[in-house]
Amino acid sequence: MPEIVAWQGRMLGPSRCHSARRALPAGGLAGELRDAADALDAFDGGDPTTDVRAVFSWSYRALSPAAGRMFRLLGLHPGPDIAVPAVASLAGVSLREARALLTELTRTHLVIEHAPGRYAIHDLLRVYATELTHDLDSDGERRAAVRRVLDSYLHIAYAGARLLQPFRDPIDLGIVHSGVAAVAPTDAGQAMAWFMAEHPVLLNAVSRAAEDGLYAHAWRLAWTMADFFDRKGHWQDWATTHETALTAADLLADRWAAASVRRGLGRARALNSVGWQYAQLRDHGAALRHCRRALHLVREVGDRFGEANTWDSIGYAHHHLGDYQQATACYQRAVELFRDLGDRYYEADTLTHAGESHQAAGDPEAALLAWLRALDILGALGHSDADRLRVMLRHHPLAHPSGTACRHPGLV
Repeated sequence: MPEIVAWQGRMLGPSRCHSARRALPAGGLAGELRDAADALDAFDGGDPTTDVRAVFSWSYRALSPAAGRMFRLLGLHPGPDIAVPAVASLAGVSLREARALLTELTRTHLVIEHAPGRYAIHDLLRVYATELTHDLDSDGERRAAVRRVLDSYLHIAYAGARLLQPFRDPIDLGIVHSGVAAVAPTDAGQAMAWFMAEHPVLLNAVSRAAEDGLYAHAWRLAWTMADFFDRKGHWQDWATTHETALTAADLLADRWAAASVRRGLGRARALNSVGWQYAQLRDHGAALRHCRRALHLVREVGDRFGEANTWDSIGYAHHHLGDYQQATACYQRAVELFRDLGDRYYEADTLTHAGESHQAAGDPEAALLAWLRALDILGALGHSDADRLRVMLRHHPLAHPSGTACRHPGLV
């Protein structure tokens, strides 16, 4: 266990903590730590010099009333760390006052500034703070603090999302409550940097909002992160947050919110992307599970491009599972959709995949037809992939010896 900084620089180190419960197995200790109400009891050996609550209380009692309140409310933050605007919002104070109170808390070693402007609190101190806020602060005050900090994240994240993708349809953020500090980014670079810094916090914030019944915050926060997840490839986070958001929207009976979240799930098609990544890891069973869920969602929201992409992914997974007949059927669905959408490149790309499945299934003529259709499209587009197909076709047993001039009688 890491050392815990206590009052006036005294250390409650590993040996002193363990002396309180030497007989408790590691698994049992971990189990007790998961229960916030009893976590600190695991270190109560009856000796006030080693009782964690007693040691923490020495530092807590040295705080000013305002700093003590801020420390208690930090126990409500979803973590793992927190920046100044969020601290200010949690306590409902100005940024200047928040910085001053954080200085007091760091001086007494109750929080640490682990990076410029970002503060963290040890897990056991978080449990202690949570106990204190439940003992000393009212339900209304705690709920207001959580709402303020979620408001702060929502308004900053929304401003950032609009900078990353200004053409998205806007959403209504609802009422801004007093005491909320929101320092919005001013350009896309700042927005991306903010999302990267707050990424784990925002994931926890969505879960916390849903758990606390703040369903409007849950779905709106998830909405704000879609483009960040898309650009950084956080496919699983995208799927997880939006599934939480969809549940929240359904609980609100807000059809517009549910439609917006479903649209987010369908647009990048996050589940399909997760499935594709599983396919790249050669876990094609998992790929199929995710892509089939994606297919249901993109169909539900009418995302035909997403549907075409998903059929292509499903075909790829079937191909690598050795089910070539099913693969070619899936590829054909994708080809038809891409053709209807006028997306010539992806039509050709999928035809290339379909040819590979036909060839693997022992149907070289069908493979040749698919590749020749792909070659026509790529040649018309002037795409460099056409050269790769020409080279491959020169070695195809049914191709005309001239290769690039090859045409099959059945080609339409």
